[in-house]
Amino acid sequence: MTFDEFLRKRLFDPLGMVDTTFYPSEAQRARLVTAYAKNKDTGQLEPVPPRPEFGPRDRPPQGNGGLYSTAPDYTRFCQMLLGRGVCAGRRYLSEDAVRELTISRTGTLPTGFFQSEAYGRRGGHYTWGLGTCVLRQPHEGAAEALSAGQRRPPQ
Repeated sequence: MTFDEFLRKRLFDPLGMVDTTFYPSEAQRARLVTAYAKNKDTGQLEPVPPRPEFGPRDRPPQGNGGLYSTAPDYTRFCQMLLGRGVCAGRRYLSEDAVRELTISRTGTLPTGFFQSEAYGRRGGHYTWGLGTCVLRQPHEGAAEALSAGQRRPPQ
């Protein structure tokens, strides 16, 4: 079984994450929101088409990224993590597995996503090129996600 098949069978399908995949279909790609970036010359926001290499089938699935998902799907995933592996009364990951996912591997070394407490007490936040930010605060039982759909939102 391939990595993407394993995730689909053991995690995505059981969680009801029907739009999470390494290889988005044409129908899924058609539902992507229009992203915007500031034109360096004019200062105006302009549409940015999706990258053509997004989700190529000749690229093997990777554990470090490359998933296409939707807000409802990612919400289910965050609910499962906040439930320490349980979502809607069903266990998907052991508590030990979730604990392993959240252990700091860098000690006091100021690297990675945990350099500042500005986004919560060591919960972790992630930002990507077009303004998507995910903040998990397991100690508070909360997770938030924001997708601005543009590079560098206006000041």
